Amino acid sequence: MKKLLSIVLSVVLAAGLLAGCSSSSSGSTSTASQGSTPASTASTDNGEKKVIRVAWWGGQARADMTTQVCEMYMAEHPDVQIEVEFSDYTGYFDKLAVEAASGTMPDIFQATRDNVVEFSDKDLLLPLNEYADSGVLDFSQVSEDAKSTLTRDGNLYGIILGSIAGAMSYDPDVVKEAGVEIYDAMPWSEFVQAAKTIYEKTGVQTSFDSGDPITQVAMIARAKGYQLYSEDGKSLGFPDASIPTEYFQRYEDGLKEGYIVDPQIYVERDVGAVEQRPIVDGMVWNDFGWCNAQGLYDAMQGAGRNMAMVSYPVA
Repeated sequence: MKKLLSIVLSVVLAAGLLAGCSSSSSGSTSTASQGSTPASTASTDNGEKKVIRVAWWGGQARADMTTQVCEMYMAEHPDVQIEVEFSDYTGYFDKLAVEAASGTMPDIFQATRDNVVEFSDKDLLLPLNEYADSGVLDFSQVSEDAKSTLTRDGNLYGIILGSIAGAMSYDPDVVKEAGVEIYDAMPWSEFVQAAKTIYEKTGVQTSFDSGDPITQVAMIARAKGYQLYSEDGKSLGFPDASIPTEYFQRYEDGLKEGYIVDPQIYVERDVGAVEQRPIVDGMVWNDFGWCNAQGLYDAMQGAGRNMAMVSYPVA
């Protein structure tokens, strides 16, 4: 079973932007965020310009593309000034938590479904129903199932950028050198044996969770017929500690035997940016991540490098 992650843009105060950012009072209706200054009345040196803060996480490629889109929008709407803010994955959420507590959140920001649940429950997000119903936001190509992941108590709180599945990227040249086979949904026991063989024959270590333990724990839970969380989101979705215990046991075994890379690498690098992940410079032969990373991996490989992708191993 594939694990889907909805990546969304959560809108806090940007009704003026969504409505085309005219000079009317549409921005003044954006009052869902407590303690922030509405975009249409922000005090700036730009005269009557509406200031919109847009924030996201990611690497340089995403930053360049998102900034370009913001510049295109400002060219068409000269009464709008968009201030862009981006950072690495970990630092982004730390900053966002502080801003949420202090009432200084960005007007539009990238988020995950968990953020939407947390912030909407605290009345920090602007419901988007009227913009979706009027056609200002076009959801015609978005399934009802996808929309439902961002809906709380009948209110829609996000614009879906895409749904992605967990995947494992790997270097087929290293795998071939070791004489092993990597394939979709291979049993975890076979994956471990392949990882050991690769380490013994090539000296290249295995990336175990790429700094994202929650995904690995969720995969173990799903393989055993459970979900990570209960349906109401208020408790864990499995009955005892055996699932997280299995995760840590896998990690401990791999570290003791030497085939799993030291997790310190995930602290030293900004692994939220694809460019910094250890598979890029050959420190490891594989990378647990998401299917949308493959294009970036392909683009970043030097001469003679190539990458492949399969689904996660299963417990």
